Amino acid sequence: MSAPVWSTAFTSYAGGRKAGVGGLADLVLLDRLLRYKRQVAKRYRVLDSAQIERAMPKGHLWISPKLDGELWFLVRSGGELALCAHNGRVLHGIPLLSRLAKQLPTGGDLLVAGELMAPIAQGRSRSHHVALALGDEQHAPSLAFHPFDLIVDDGKDSLGTPYAQRLTRLQQLFGNDGTIATVVGDAASAASHYREWVA
Repeated sequence: MSAPVWSTAFTSYAGGRKAGVGGLADLVLLDRLLRYKRQVAKRYRVLDSAQIERAMPKGHLWISPKLDGELWFLVRSGGELALCAHNGRVLHGIPLLSRLAKQLPTGGDLLVAGELMAPIAQGRSRSHHVALALGDEQHAPSLAFHPFDLIVDDGKDSLGTPYAQRLTRLQQLFGNDGTIATVVGDAASAASHYREWVA
Protein backbone atom coordinates (compact mmCIF):
# COMPACT_ATOMS: atom_id res chain seq x y z
CA MET A 1 0.00 0.00 0.00
CA SER A 2 1.39 3.43 -0.89
CA ALA A 3 2.05 6.02 1.78
CA PRO A 4 -0.76 8.53 2.26
CA VAL A 5 -0.46 12.14 1.19
CA TRP A 6 -1.03 13.78 4.55
CA SER A 7 -0.68 17.36 3.37
CA THR A 8 0.62 19.53 0.55
CA ALA A 9 1.22 22.43 2.95
CA PHE A 10 3.93 21.06 5.23
CA THR A 11 6.69 23.12 6.80
CA SER A 12 9.68 21.74 8.70
CA TYR A 13 9.22 21.10 12.39
CA ALA A 14 11.37 19.25 14.95
CA GLY A 15 12.98 16.86 12.47
CA GLY A 16 9.60 16.19 10.89
CA ARG A 17 6.83 18.30 9.38
CA LYS A 18 3.75 20.20 10.41
CA ALA A 19 0.80 21.66 8.52
CA GLY A 20 -1.42 24.41 9.87
CA VAL A 21 -5.18 24.78 9.96
CA GLY A 22 -6.74 23.34 6.81
CA GLY A 23 -3.57 21.47 5.88
CA LEU A 24 -4.94 17.91 5.99
CA ALA A 25 -5.26 16.68 2.42
CA ASP A 26 -7.60 13.75 3.12
CA LEU A 27 -11.03 15.37 3.20
CA VAL A 28 -12.79 12.10 4.07
CA LEU A 29 -10.58 11.73 7.15
CA LEU A 30 -11.10 15.38 8.04
CA ASP A 31 -14.89 14.91 7.89
CA ARG A 32 -14.60 11.89 10.19
CA LEU A 33 -12.56 13.85 12.74
CA LEU A 34 -15.09 16.71 12.67
CA ARG A 35 -18.02 14.32 13.11
CA TYR A 36 -16.34 12.66 16.08
CA LYS A 37 -15.65 16.02 17.73
CA ARG A 38 -19.26 17.13 17.22
CA GLN A 39 -20.56 13.85 18.70
CA VAL A 40 -18.38 14.26 21.79
CA ALA A 41 -18.97 17.99 22.21
CA LYS A 42 -22.75 17.70 22.11
CA ARG A 43 -22.56 15.51 25.22
CA TYR A 44 -20.61 18.08 27.25
CA ARG A 45 -22.40 19.51 30.28
CA VAL A 46 -21.19 22.20 32.63
CA LEU A 47 -21.80 21.20 36.24
CA ASP A 48 -20.65 22.56 39.53
CA SER A 49 -19.51 20.11 42.18
CA ALA A 50 -22.85 20.18 44.01
CA GLN A 51 -24.71 18.97 40.89
CA ILE A 52 -22.52 16.02 39.93
CA GLU A 53 -24.12 13.24 41.93
CA ARG A 54 -27.72 14.05 41.00
CA ALA A 55 -27.00 14.99 37.36
CA MET A 56 -24.95 11.93 36.38
CA PRO A 57 -26.75 8.96 34.82
CA LYS A 58 -27.39 5.87 36.94
CA GLY A 59 -25.23 2.77 36.58
CA HIS A 60 -21.58 2.29 35.70
CA LEU A 61 -19.60 5.35 34.64
CA TRP A 62 -16.08 5.53 33.21
CA ILE A 63 -14.38 8.36 35.08
CA SER A 64 -11.13 10.05 34.13
CA PRO A 65 -9.43 13.32 34.99
CA LYS A 66 -9.70 16.12 32.44
CA LEU A 67 -6.29 16.64 30.91
CA ASP A 68 -5.68 20.20 29.84
CA GLY A 69 -4.47 19.79 26.28
CA GLU A 70 -6.04 19.70 22.82
CA LEU A 71 -8.12 17.03 21.10
CA TRP A 72 -5.97 15.36 18.42
CA PHE A 73 -6.19 12.05 16.61
CA LEU A 74 -3.47 9.49 16.07
CA VAL A 75 -3.89 8.09 12.57
CA ARG A 76 -2.16 5.06 11.07
CA SER A 77 -2.73 4.74 7.35
CA GLY A 78 -0.68 2.72 4.90
CA GLY A 79 1.67 1.83 7.75
CA GLU A 80 2.50 5.49 8.49
CA LEU A 81 1.60 7.48 11.59
CA ALA A 82 0.46 11.08 11.81
CA LEU A 83 -1.27 13.25 14.37
CA CYS A 84 -4.22 15.17 12.95
CA ALA A 85 -6.58 17.72 14.47
CA HIS A 86 -10.23 18.30 13.57
CA ASN A 87 -9.31 21.69 12.08
CA GLY A 88 -6.90 20.11 9.59
CA ARG A 89 -3.58 20.57 11.38
CA VAL A 90 -1.11 17.70 10.85
CA LEU A 91 2.10 16.52 12.53
CA HIS A 92 4.26 13.95 10.74
CA GLY A 93 7.71 12.48 11.39
CA ILE A 94 8.22 14.19 14.76
CA PRO A 95 9.92 12.48 17.74
CA LEU A 96 6.61 11.74 19.49
CA LEU A 97 5.41 9.76 16.46
CA SER A 98 8.70 7.86 16.30
CA ARG A 99 8.22 6.84 19.94
CA LEU A 100 4.63 5.77 19.29
CA ALA A 101 5.64 3.79 16.18
CA LYS A 102 8.08 1.74 18.29
CA GLN A 103 5.47 1.14 20.96
CA LEU A 104 2.51 0.14 18.78
CA PRO A 105 2.22 -3.38 17.38
CA THR A 106 2.09 -3.65 13.61
CA GLY A 107 -1.37 -3.83 12.14
CA GLY A 108 -3.87 -2.22 9.87
CA ASP A 109 -5.28 1.29 9.88
CA LEU A 110 -5.84 2.90 13.25
CA LEU A 111 -7.71 6.00 14.41
CA VAL A 112 -7.43 7.00 18.06
CA ALA A 113 -8.81 10.07 19.81
CA GLY A 114 -6.69 11.53 22.55
CA GLU A 115 -5.31 14.56 24.30
CA LEU A 116 -2.18 16.18 22.90
CA MET A 117 -0.28 17.80 25.76
CA ALA A 118 2.93 19.74 26.22
CA PRO A 119 3.99 19.84 29.88
CA ILE A 120 6.65 22.50 29.42
CA ALA A 121 6.24 24.38 32.70
CA GLN A 122 6.05 23.56 36.39
CA GLY A 123 2.65 22.53 37.68
CA ARG A 124 -0.35 21.47 35.68
CA SER A 125 0.00 21.34 31.91
CA ARG A 126 -2.33 23.80 30.16
CA SER A 127 -3.87 23.78 26.70
CA HIS A 128 -1.97 26.91 25.63
CA HIS A 129 1.29 24.98 26.17
CA VAL A 130 0.41 22.92 23.07
CA ALA A 131 0.24 26.07 20.95
CA LEU A 132 3.54 27.19 22.44
CA ALA A 133 5.19 23.85 21.63
CA LEU A 134 3.83 23.84 18.08
CA GLY A 135 5.06 27.38 17.58
CA ASP A 136 8.58 26.72 18.90
CA GLU A 137 10.18 23.42 17.99
CA GLN A 138 12.55 23.52 20.96
CA HIS A 139 9.49 22.42 22.99
CA ALA A 140 8.60 19.55 20.61
CA PRO A 141 10.22 16.90 22.87
CA SER A 142 7.65 17.74 25.54
CA LEU A 143 4.68 16.75 23.34
CA ALA A 144 2.77 13.73 24.64
CA PHE A 145 -0.34 11.96 23.37
CA HIS A 146 -2.79 10.38 25.83
CA PRO A 147 -5.44 8.26 24.07
CA PHE A 148 -8.97 7.97 25.44
CA ASP A 149 -11.06 6.46 22.62
CA LEU A 150 -10.56 3.92 19.87
CA ILE A 151 -12.40 4.84 16.68
CA VAL A 152 -10.84 2.45 14.14
CA ASP A 153 -8.78 -0.65 14.97
CA ASP A 154 -7.06 -2.70 12.29
CA GLY A 155 -9.16 -0.97 9.64
CA LYS A 156 -12.48 -1.75 11.34
CA ASP A 157 -14.86 0.74 12.97
CA SER A 158 -14.76 0.37 16.75
CA LEU A 159 -17.32 2.91 17.93
CA GLY A 160 -20.08 0.29 18.00
CA THR A 161 -18.04 -1.76 20.47
CA PRO A 162 -18.79 -1.19 24.18
CA TYR A 163 -16.45 1.39 25.71
CA ALA A 164 -15.07 -1.09 28.26
CA GLN A 165 -13.72 -3.20 25.38
CA ARG A 166 -12.34 -0.16 23.56
CA LEU A 167 -10.57 0.96 26.73
CA THR A 168 -9.06 -2.50 27.24
CA ARG A 169 -7.80 -2.45 23.66
CA LEU A 170 -6.27 1.03 24.14
CA GLN A 171 -4.45 -0.24 27.22
CA GLN A 172 -3.14 -3.18 25.17
CA LEU A 173 -1.90 -0.82 22.47
CA PHE A 174 -0.52 2.02 24.58
CA GLY A 175 -0.08 0.53 28.05
CA ASN A 176 -1.74 1.70 31.23
CA ASP A 177 0.66 4.62 31.59
CA GLY A 178 0.00 5.90 28.06
CA THR A 179 -3.79 5.70 28.22
CA ILE A 180 -5.72 8.34 30.17
CA ALA A 181 -6.29 6.95 33.66
CA THR A 182 -9.88 5.71 33.83
CA VAL A 183 -11.79 4.14 36.70
CA VAL A 184 -15.24 2.58 36.79
CA GLY A 185 -17.69 3.94 39.35
CA ASP A 186 -21.10 5.50 39.83
CA ALA A 187 -22.39 9.03 40.33
CA ALA A 188 -21.29 9.11 43.98
CA SER A 189 -17.75 8.05 43.12
CA ALA A 190 -17.68 10.60 40.26
CA ALA A 191 -18.39 13.32 42.82
CA SER A 192 -15.70 11.91 45.10
CA HIS A 193 -13.13 11.83 42.28
CA TYR A 194 -14.04 15.39 41.34
CA ARG A 195 -13.24 16.54 44.86
CA GLU A 196 -9.98 14.57 44.79
CA TRP A 197 -8.81 15.61 41.32
CA VAL A 198 -10.18 19.12 40.89
CA ALA A 199 -11.51 20.80 44.00
